[in-house]
Amino acid sequence: MKFLSLPQKRIPAHAQRLVRKRRSTLGRYVARARMPSAQSFGSDPCFAPHRMLAARTVRAVADSLRTATSDARILWMGDFNADAEDGVFREVVFPYFREPGLSPFCADGVRGSYRYRGIWETIDHILVSPVLMDNSRPFHTSDGCRAIVAFPFMCEREKTYGGVRPFRTYQGPLYKGGYSDHFPVTLDFEWRFPE
Repeated sequence: MKFLSLPQKRIPAHAQRLVRKRRSTLGRYVARARMPSAQSFGSDPCFAPHRMLAARTVRAVADSLRTATSDARILWMGDFNADAEDGVFREVVFPYFREPGLSPFCADGVRGSYRYRGIWETIDHILVSPVLMDNSRPFHTSDGCRAIVAFPFMCEREKTYGGVRPFRTYQGPLYKGGYSDHFPVTLDFEWRFPE
């Protein structure tokens, strides 16, 4: 992609359009992402570059936004199909973004945002630029403000592995009438008004 090979000093035209379209009066930018799944590519390492390319593309857009506004408040959220230990996070995400810690309060039996074959994973993330973790600023967030929402009506009993899982809309071609195969993740912000 040409976007990734452009010099840092120059803001690509499509990033300029993104800045104009997404910038609010508070100077915040929101990016939604659904990263390629490691499972959809199997364990074949030749497909790993697809996941890294997707992460680097979002990082490049964030770099462009920071070039336009040095203290850009960027929120990047979505289904990353990876936990925080994945190479995508270590190499691309964490040097540029922070992930506020999860609140310790969650529904009984829920240990992540997604459950696959009885194993809980937190593959849905909300990441923020470091400036949004600075509690000396009027608009910020902090550790413990991120939560996985799992109300009882969003859960179903899992017969094969025991416990609960998200009550999905479809299971294969079968319509189940649920909500999603992932629990939503929320993030609280504090906004202090000047005295």
